[in-house]
Amino acid sequence: MMCVELHIQEQKETPCEGCEHRRPILMAENRIAWHLWRHVQTQLRTTFSGVVGLDYTAVFLVARVLGITMDEAILTKLHALEAILIEEVNTHGHERDIRSD
Repeated sequence: MMCVELHIQEQKETPCEGCEHRRPILMAENRIAWHLWRHVQTQLRTTFSGVVGLDYTAVFLVARVLGITMDEAILTKLHALEAILIEEVNTHGHERDIRSD
């Protein structure tokens, strides 16, 4: 159980200030991209060597269903999130799989 859950359970104020696990504040101009990201981060194309990127056909379909207009700003933000995901999964993903055995 995480510290936040324990503090809530004990009805105490959480000591989140300065905590490395504290969620960053989401800037208003990034909320739409984050909302879309939360819905499409499972739409990944993979190969035997790992994750290669998002399936953008699926991304555009999900955006349409959510009523999100895909423009250059949203696409750029998704590319940034995608790059972080690819780096994380392809660098550390295999290590996590090995340790879980």
